Amino acid sequence: MAETNVYSAPDAELAVDVVAGDYEGIRRLPYFGYSMGVQVLFYLGLFLVGESGSLFLMAALVGTSMWLVVMRLTNTGWSGWWALGMFVPLLNFYVGLRALAFPEGYSDHKTLDTPAKILIGLFVGFLVLGIGAAIIIPAIVAVG
Repeated sequence: MAETNVYSAPDAELAVDVVAGDYEGIRRLPYFGYSMGVQVLFYLGLFLVGESGSLFLMAALVGTSMWLVVMRLTNTGWSGWWALGMFVPLLNFYVGLRALAFPEGYSDHKTLDTPAKILIGLFVGFLVLGIGAAIIIPAIVAVG
């Protein structure tokens, strides 16, 4: 009877052999850049057209932003349907955070990289700062 080492690595190849760049959608930095570009174009168009075309510009902004979120969520491994969560209060924070911070293929490997940890820390910090300011500033104004 042959002895087998139970501690040796298996000989079979992994069922999922995914390398960076194999996921569909757009990655984190292009998502951030395109989102900023869409905002700049929206305000530039609003400045040039005025209020007469604001409804069209708003529809274009929402449509383009939703497309970007769908592409980014697909890249993290979520279904693009989660982009509809951007219209749900409180859920939109998590969906937006996932689109902005989580690395490519997060649903497969469940590991945050250093930029994701930094972005999440900044997001939570600014959220706490905003809530704190919303509580403290009215109290200061009421006293003074």
